Amino acid sequence: MTPTRTRRARTLGIATGALLAATALPAVAAQASTADRWPGPVSGVHVSARTATSFTVGLDIAAYASWYRVEASTDESDIWIANLDRPSTHRIVTGAAKPSIVVRTPGYTAATYYYRVATINGSHVRWSSAYHQTHLAPATPTALTGVSGAAGTYLSWDSPTTTGFGIEQATNSSFTTGDRVYTTANSTQRFTPYGLSRGSTYWFRVRSINGATVSPYSGSVAVTVASSERPLRVLTYNVLSATFDGSAIGGSTQAPWSQRRAEAVALLKQSGADVFAVQEGAAVVNAAGDRQVDSIATGLGTGYAIANTDHGSNPGQVPNSRYTGNYILYNRATVTPYGTGGHWMIGYLHKAAYHLFRDDKTGAKFLFLGTHLTSPRGPSYDLQRRAETINLITLARAYAAANQVTSIVYGGDINSWPGRYLTTDMPGNQMKLNKTSDAFQAAQAHSNAGYSSINSYLRYPPMGGSADRLFVTGGVAVRDWGQLLHVYGGAFVGVIPSDHNPVYADIVLPY
Repeated sequence: MTPTRTRRARTLGIATGALLAATALPAVAAQASTADRWPGPVSGVHVSARTATSFTVGLDIAAYASWYRVEASTDESDIWIANLDRPSTHRIVTGAAKPSIVVRTPGYTAATYYYRVATINGSHVRWSSAYHQTHLAPATPTALTGVSGAAGTYLSWDSPTTTGFGIEQATNSSFTTGDRVYTTANSTQRFTPYGLSRGSTYWFRVRSINGATVSPYSGSVAVTVASSERPLRVLTYNVLSATFDGSAIGGSTQAPWSQRRAEAVALLKQSGADVFAVQEGAAVVNAAGDRQVDSIATGLGTGYAIANTDHGSNPGQVPNSRYTGNYILYNRATVTPYGTGGHWMIGYLHKAAYHLFRDDKTGAKFLFLGTHLTSPRGPSYDLQRRAETINLITLARAYAAANQVTSIVYGGDINSWPGRYLTTDMPGNQMKLNKTSDAFQAAQAHSNAGYSSINSYLRYPPMGGSADRLFVTGGVAVRDWGQLLHVYGGAFVGVIPSDHNPVYADIVLPY
């Protein structure tokens, strides 16, 4: 009997078997006694094949098992033992008399499939001790193109949604010399390689990655590099407004800025960032009228300065924006601001500071922005963050184009990240639609990636994703991503400087 989705059908099958056993001849009765045996335990569970719309689950033959069942879903909770009889629009129930079960899905998705396996004999069902997971096979990317010019070198392609891509680079068309593989952790269909020599030709090809499943490589494309590279470090840091000093937060009391400042400045000095964004830095902290951001600049010394983003007359400009909380600081020895910076109103009382910068060594130009998006959780706030991101991108692109700048770096407390509980990453999705890369997902190396960038002012910083994010446009490469926090034995020692950790990225600008 084929197992079905309902408890009633399963019970009916058991009753029918019992009736047959009661009326059977002696020889059949012997078979019935075998049917009453518990099946062997589930073991050797694995996925033996994957397509774009199915996966095949294999397992070891179990003694006395007359049927093998798989229950699968993209909703992880569907596969909890307590929920297996709960109605679900996502759960797929299927089985076979042999320990090889094909699970056919409604269609391709990049979502994770969770599944649990059972061995069955009559009324006896033995479930696997834990559920497993897999992904469907992704399609091979198509329409791969490569561009190189003043805006840098980058690749673009078409592909269904995946969890990432693998980009292979070589110095010959057969990919046997100078071979290098980059990996991204998102579905943005654009990538900027780095470590390239101007005037040299490189070959590239791309494959899709969906969990542990990969597609074949696409056709290749040759690109002759027409620009040079300049490495810089960018950073974003929410320093926690001093207006909350003395408040209860994270199970403790927020220390005054006078105590938090030294550690905040130490982290920024340690970063060696060339340009960085500060959020929540507007609170006045002394009788002289200095803001938190002013005290940070003083602590960093004369090597750093605050970019003038308090004035301007561009579309959407916020006048008299000295106390907006969003600021940009820069290293005087490496970069120089030019033009007129300012603040934009991007919606829902939220703003973004911006300024153009020129690298002192190479003349490479870029637009840098710092912002703080709406913070509460929930669908309506997701939509607010989406609207703020759209406005930010629109204003930044127009301003960059008007000033003949192609490289844009966005930084700030985005209050969203992929996989955040009960939210959709609207800002990240909007950046993907504009083929602007999340630095974390594009980086080839990570430091302290396990910690949440929101430490919630807890003595033992929590693990999780980064709400403090950096994004870069095509032509700007990302080598490394990291966050800075001083922990010993997994805990902060002394004063915790903020409820956020600084997040940085090592980028490569074209020129």
